[in-house]
Amino acid sequence: MKKITHAISSLAVFVTIGWSVHPCFAEVVPTGAYQDAALEIAGATKAVIGYADLNIYSSVKTHKPGIYSSKDAHGTPDFKLLLSIDDQPVVLQGRLQKDDGEKRHLHDPEAGEGVRYHFDQKVRLKTGTHKIVVVIPEDDLKIEKEISISEGRHSLALEPIYGSIPVKRQAGLFGSTSFREGIRTIRLVLNGKPL
Repeated sequence: MKKITHAISSLAVFVTIGWSVHPCFAEVVPTGAYQDAALEIAGATKAVIGYADLNIYSSVKTHKPGIYSSKDAHGTPDFKLLLSIDDQPVVLQGRLQKDDGEKRHLHDPEAGEGVRYHFDQKVRLKTGTHKIVVVIPEDDLKIEKEISISEGRHSLALEPIYGSIPVKRQAGLFGSTSFREGIRTIRLVLNGKPL
């Protein structure tokens, strides 16, 4: 009972702080009582019949703070990746670190100096179909998908797809993308399969 009370308190704070920062949240903010669709899990617990454990994670890179504007939250602790499941907000715990970004291949979209964010959270859901909404306020991005899950453990990766590099700025790199151009969309990958 204590864990559930803590989860609901965390969600209430998240609704007050996180979900009010951008107008596109208006339609996904819960208007009534929580329907118990998503509960936070603190550590490993036994599986429950009729429920599935979902590990949600993302690794996102942005430019360093202050490059485009002093009010830009990219590269700061204020940068948010927000998520709701069945219209209930889920608090994604984020950690940030400087990233020197050594080039891994010719058109590596994450090459160069920036800031990397690691987000993750485990939730327990009833088995069946659920609506997932992912929002990144700083990039005016909102993605909606449905997932179907059965009993057991599952993983949901939120993979960033970065913006295209303008051809005039980087001649010879036509069609390449870079984290410096912001996040164009998020690909949801459930148990290794893109949705």
